[in-house]
Amino acid sequence: MFGPRAHSTTPSRVGAWTALAGALLAFAVLVYRITVDVAAGGSWVEMPVWLVPLDYLGSLAAPAVALLICWQQPRNRVGAFMAWIGLLVTASVALFSTAHLVLTVVGPADLSTGAALAVLANALFPVLYGWPVTVALIFPSGRLTTRAARMLFWSLLVSAGAIVATSITTFTNTPPPFESLANPMLWAAGEPALSVLFLLGWLGFFGAMIGSVILVLRRTRTTGGEARLQQLWLASVIVLAPIALVTCVLAVVAYAIPLMWSILPVDLAQLAVATAIVVAITRHGLYGIEHLLNRAAVYAVLAALVTVTFAAAALLVGLLAGGGSVPTTAIATALAATLFFSARARVQKLVDRAIAPHTVKARARIREFSDRLHRGRVDPYEVEDCLRLALGDPTARVWLLDGDEGIWRLVDGSAGVPDRESPRHVTAVAYAGVEIAAIEHRSETSYSPQLLDAVVAESAVPLAILHLYSETRRHLAEIESSRARIVEAGAEERRRLERDLHDGAQQRLIVLGVALRRIQRSLPGDARVLSPALDNAVGQVQATVTELRSIASGLRPARLDDGLTAALQDIATDSPIPIELRVPPTASLASSVTDTAYFIACEIITNAIKHADASRLAVTGDLTDDELLLTVRDDGRGGALARPGSGGLTGIADRAAALGGTVRISSEPGEGTSVTLTLPLAGTASDPSRLVGQD
Repeated sequence: MFGPRAHSTTPSRVGAWTALAGALLAFAVLVYRITVDVAAGGSWVEMPVWLVPLDYLGSLAAPAVALLICWQQPRNRVGAFMAWIGLLVTASVALFSTAHLVLTVVGPADLSTGAALAVLANALFPVLYGWPVTVALIFPSGRLTTRAARMLFWSLLVSAGAIVATSITTFTNTPPPFESLANPMLWAAGEPALSVLFLLGWLGFFGAMIGSVILVLRRTRTTGGEARLQQLWLASVIVLAPIALVTCVLAVVAYAIPLMWSILPVDLAQLAVATAIVVAITRHGLYGIEHLLNRAAVYAVLAALVTVTFAAAALLVGLLAGGGSVPTTAIATALAATLFFSARARVQKLVDRAIAPHTVKARARIREFSDRLHRGRVDPYEVEDCLRLALGDPTARVWLLDGDEGIWRLVDGSAGVPDRESPRHVTAVAYAGVEIAAIEHRSETSYSPQLLDAVVAESAVPLAILHLYSETRRHLAEIESSRARIVEAGAEERRRLERDLHDGAQQRLIVLGVALRRIQRSLPGDARVLSPALDNAVGQVQATVTELRSIASGLRPARLDDGLTAALQDIATDSPIPIELRVPPTASLASSVTDTAYFIACEIITNAIKHADASRLAVTGDLTDDELLLTVRDDGRGGALARPGSGGLTGIADRAAALGGTVRISSEPGEGTSVTLTLPLAGTASDPSRLVGQD
């Protein structure tokens, strides 16, 4: 039951056996009490029949919980503490039963013994009222973890000691229901100092109880994870302990209520605290205690407001219109209903701030981010940082579900699988009924369901925007990558055609021309009449070869194999106007970059020669680690425009964009035209918004 046997006694087994011993002794004392009550013909105080078993169950609560804790968590010191505190509780009540037996069965022959037992039992009553808050101080770890808890614990202990000592020595008569007997242990009757000490003891004890309740409530705000859920269960019932003490004071001191009705709050407090501890340790996540407490607090405040409003309105209208009238009740009811519906939202906000401040802050943080996102002031990818702050979990990650491929991707686009193994947990996020994302977080966050639900609900819209934004960017990148591959494939096809023309048709035509010349030279004299026709045929062959060379050069000049600078030098040599060329060596660049730069430069030079009335051109280049910059300037008339769908400069920009490049045009009328080409050396496609710039 307590783990495998071992040669050495472990601390967990020592605590378990100690708790078992205390619990069994408490059960034995309870059996003794029941036996004494039967022998005495009833309980020590007159009470309804249905209250008797409830009283026995109240005494049984602490030792029963002790056994369960030792079974579930042998190392938890709360079990041993509750076992022995339960023994004191059952013993104190059993003393009352024994005093009752002695006084009713034995009779006057032994009144002093019965009175002494009654006085001693009464002195131990602080144990009966104080054990729930004392356990609360050490719950759930079994240790006094804070300075405030230690101060309250010792305050309870010292106050209880003062009460026990002064109760035994200063009371003249025995407590109810034995008021007619003299206290046989009286030795300091009428001592003002001891009377003051007794009063201070009870005041200190009650103050420490209230302080303990406040401390438990504060723990629900400051702790997190599993400990917070456990504290919430305890906080839901711990306030019953001081209420039971107030009820006892009203019955014993003020005689405001019958004595038997002071027993019911004590029993209920013991049973409620014991039940809360059992649930907190074994099934703390079974019920939504946080939501339950929240709603209970809201409706309790609303009920109080409605009651006060109804009473005040009924009184005021009754004074003005006469009591007992139907309009009085109707008006009071209308005012109370109006207050209920108008104040509910405000009360809900106040209760949320008091019970779940972390949830309120998280909801406000995400709403602020959503507002800034809608205004375009933040990047959608920053939602992950926002959720980390809202959850208080710097390790939280956002996963986006790829609807096309059905795979999970992180915010950075990398594919993977959310970590669902402990200590991690994954919570799905849906928008419009469709799962779009998931939040991977620490398992401890699941112990704050209200916080997690609020974060999931508020983050649905920002995550939907991020999902759409990410999908769009990824699809755009795929399209642009496809464009780049198409450009590369087109360049490779041009190179293949150039080789085929050079090595195939062009060589065959040259061979044909040579063969025709040989035939011409070998003609006999009488066949010289064919020589002009052969000259014409050879001329046609040479013209065809020249045309094929021009076509092959337009596809991709062979000089590009020597680099961009060499190919541009051929253009400058054949140009009808002077071209100043300052381009660094580019032989090491990818062919797709050099080919694109060459054809764009050729197009710009051709446009300048044909349309700009330029007298000279300048081609300059710059090569960095990341990109190639090429600028073509002319001294023509300027005023060049890039019109969509018109070809020319727009076609140049489209060709550059296919490799992720940009084209910037500066063309003021009368000042010439400058076209700057920027190509990334990686050769990836760019965002369409960067295709053409016009100054």
